[in-house]
Amino acid sequence: MKINNNKNKGGRPLLKENEKKDALVKIYCRISEKEAIVKAARSAGLTVSDYAKKRMLGEKVVLNYGDIFKELHVIGTEFSRAGNNINQLARHANSLNKVGKLDKSIADSFNLLLSDYVKKNEEIRIVLRKLTRELTK
Repeated sequence: MKINNNKNKGGRPLLKENEKKDALVKIYCRISEKEAIVKAARSAGLTVSDYAKKRMLGEKVVLNYGDIFKELHVIGTEFSRAGNNINQLARHANSLNKVGKLDKSIADSFNLLLSDYVKKNEEIRIVLRKLTRELTK
């Protein structure tokens, strides 16, 4: 029987010496801190190990842009819906005002939708500031 001593035995290819990960760093933290670290790593699209190494070594952690764009899309959709509702209500209020039948509840509804619209606008500004801050780190 012949024994095969060559390096190609199948399985995962061998790593070069400078690519091997042969040291372990263990940290203790609170459960809430661990949850925050895991959440931050996921939002960056990294494993917890890769995220922690980058942060500890002062390397730039690039965000997972897909998550940011999804969040922007959801807020933008809501912003658009609120704007459409405001337009419909304003059109209806104008037609009622022309015939002298504008009710106080219409004006109240308009004010409610307008405040929701302003709130969504602020959410968009917050997300854009967050995006800008992360991109300039």
